[in-house]
Amino acid sequence: MNSPRPAVVNFPKWNLKVLLDYLESDAFEPLVEKSWEISRSKALILMMLATGRRFEDIQALQKWKLYRYNGSQFIRFRAYEGWKGKAVSSKSRWRPKPVVIYPISYSEGKDLSALCPLRAFRIFWEASKTKRAALGSPQRLWLHSTKPGGFLPSRVINVIKESMILASPLTPASDHPPVGTHHLRKFSFSYAYIFGVCNDVNQLWQRAGSKSGLVPLKSYIRDIPDIT
Repeated sequence: MNSPRPAVVNFPKWNLKVLLDYLESDAFEPLVEKSWEISRSKALILMMLATGRRFEDIQALQKWKLYRYNGSQFIRFRAYEGWKGKAVSSKSRWRPKPVVIYPISYSEGKDLSALCPLRAFRIFWEASKTKRAALGSPQRLWLHSTKPGGFLPSRVINVIKESMILASPLTPASDHPPVGTHHLRKFSFSYAYIFGVCNDVNQLWQRAGSKSGLVPLKSYIRDIPDIT
């Protein structure tokens, strides 16, 4: 009797640089002049790439606080009461670290502020104040709903698809590779691990909310080209 074959976890076939170029284009910048929905989509994508967290963990965030330390700043988030991530179990004492984002400004002389997750989130928060006040408090941090138009994963997926269409306008929609929100987690892990963004791998697993490095090493991390 043949034993079952292990499931194959495919790595995203689309190009991350295409998405990053789109997020820096006039479709999203200047971000302060865009709608709160557009700034929300950008903030969500950049937070997932910067943290490596699952989309469910990002969507469950409810409160945030800005901290300043040694001339820099960062934002720490907290999920709503009772939220349990995928790897959380009553049989284990392990709990994921809080979601934290840091600013990005310059690297090797290039201005990267348009890809800063902290900037994108603060712009979204400011742009959504009127909407938030109209809905009352407390409200979901991302102002999403259960209606199809307010379903957050579809918003993120649509932005990724739009970036591919813009980069290859003559390619039929059926020929574009499939897209999922979990792809952002795979890209995040791969770039952080391969290019040494986080030298301490145990710290990397903790920051991304992974109980261990087993799944990331086996299913997420792949040999990918550097992004200039």
